[in-house]
Amino acid sequence: MQRKKQLYFKLFRIYTAIVCTVVLVLVVYFALAFRHNLAETRTQDAGVICQRATEYLQDEKEIADYLYNTLYRTPQEMDDLIAYLELDAQAYWNRRLDHYAASGNLNHISFDTFLNSAFEMDKRLMRIELIGYPTMEMTICEKRARFSGRDGKQRLEELTTGKIAPNEIVFQREVRDPDTLEAKGSIVFVFDGRGALPTVRESWVDTFVTYRQVQPILNTEGFERRTAHLDQWQKDKITDTAAYKLFQTSVEDYQIYVFLDRIQAAVLPPETLLMIVGIGILVLVASIFCVHIYIKRLTGRVGGILSGMDRVKQGDFNARLETTQHGDELDMIAEDFNDMCDKLREHIRCRYLAEIERKNAELEAWQSQINPHFLYNTLEAIRMKAICNGQREIGKMLYSMSVLFRSQLKEADWITVEQELAYCRQYLELFEYRYPDLFTYEIVCPPELLTQQVMKFILQPILENYFIHGIRSQQTDNHLQIIVEQPAQTLCFRVIDNGRGMDAQEIAQQNEALRHALDHKFEKKSIGVNNVNRRIQAIYGDAYGIQMQAAAGGGLEVCIMVGEREET
Repeated sequence: MQRKKQLYFKLFRIYTAIVCTVVLVLVVYFALAFRHNLAETRTQDAGVICQRATEYLQDEKEIADYLYNTLYRTPQEMDDLIAYLELDAQAYWNRRLDHYAASGNLNHISFDTFLNSAFEMDKRLMRIELIGYPTMEMTICEKRARFSGRDGKQRLEELTTGKIAPNEIVFQREVRDPDTLEAKGSIVFVFDGRGALPTVRESWVDTFVTYRQVQPILNTEGFERRTAHLDQWQKDKITDTAAYKLFQTSVEDYQIYVFLDRIQAAVLPPETLLMIVGIGILVLVASIFCVHIYIKRLTGRVGGILSGMDRVKQGDFNARLETTQHGDELDMIAEDFNDMCDKLREHIRCRYLAEIERKNAELEAWQSQINPHFLYNTLEAIRMKAICNGQREIGKMLYSMSVLFRSQLKEADWITVEQELAYCRQYLELFEYRYPDLFTYEIVCPPELLTQQVMKFILQPILENYFIHGIRSQQTDNHLQIIVEQPAQTLCFRVIDNGRGMDAQEIAQQNEALRHALDHKFEKKSIGVNNVNRRIQAIYGDAYGIQMQAAAGGGLEVCIMVGEREET
């Protein structure tokens, strides 16, 4: 546990330092990236402001030109306007009454019609100013009012010198006689200019519009502090520096200037900076929590490995380490540890079995001192006596028994499949004498498997178990089938009968006992089957042995699986 804690704190400090460094770098990176993007966005916004102001002024100019050209399309309106500009008020109204009386038309056309349509055309048109050159009187025409008697000469001087009122956009056009092209006066269109520029002031941009390079008429607050820059930049023909950028356009007599302060444009708003720092702190806390979870799991796995090693030190070779799906080095260690325990246990088991076999060999050596020829000769004498007495079936039985006994004692431990099946036939022939006409048998084996080598007498105990527990002595349709197969690299002997069989619970218990034959004692009633199974597992491994299952047509099916061994 102390080693686990040491590893946890060591890894936690290292990973925390790495996470803090990465998060700090990311916060700085995103702050700089936001700053750069903000500067680029505000630079584009400054260009958009300049473009919108230009479009606004251009729209008003086009409207003024359209209204001015409209005068020349209607001769009656133009004649009436020229008369208004040339004559004094009394003379104009006398002329107008004369024309009205002479025409006999109730709808007299005058320049008032033009004024009404002009104000209806554009809501931003504030007023129209009319200045007659002969009289130098100025008339101010608004949507529902008209004021005359102003000094037109002074107004012309203001327009010439560029002194106009703030937030007004003025376009002056001369009114000429269509026949003589003589200038009779001026018509001045005055528009509301407050919609040309943004209403919200920003510290990073200064925008204003000048009329004839003299007087700023829109957003005049930043004009004085930018005048020095403007004069110098126009002199040097510079519009872009490291600290400032100038957007400049013009529409007729108007000049639009947008000054961008690059340093102020790159300053992050406090809420943006707080957002970046806040996200960085959240990411840092979440990352440290994830590091804690990861290191805790990692040290837990390491602790499991250490616990498994301690169990092996105490002699528990059944200790196993859990493996995950990570596929990392710890999983490799766990798999190798489990494999090592398996091999170590298998090695101990083999040594144990070897010691047992050695003791059995000593017992067999002592037993081999008894002369087996005495038993053979005695069986042969009994067989000859039975034949002489006419008991030929008893003689055949004694002969088969003598052959089986001789082969069990003299044959090698490894025989061919063909020899094993021959011993089975002789054993079945003995039981044909005991159970005449009660059972039939069938042996099926491909020719290519007859030369395969197997342990001696692995089928005889299975057949014996059938005749003891499985055959139905009251029935005559008992059938036994032996099938030899070779799926993959496994040699399989299937013994299938239609006898009494076993229920599912008994089969499960038998299979469980057979799977752990080397670790459990077997019952006396199935000593032959368990002995064969133990011999198979001791030689081939736990993956081989005997398995039981219910036969398809009733009865029992026993499968003996052994490894493949070529004939030597």
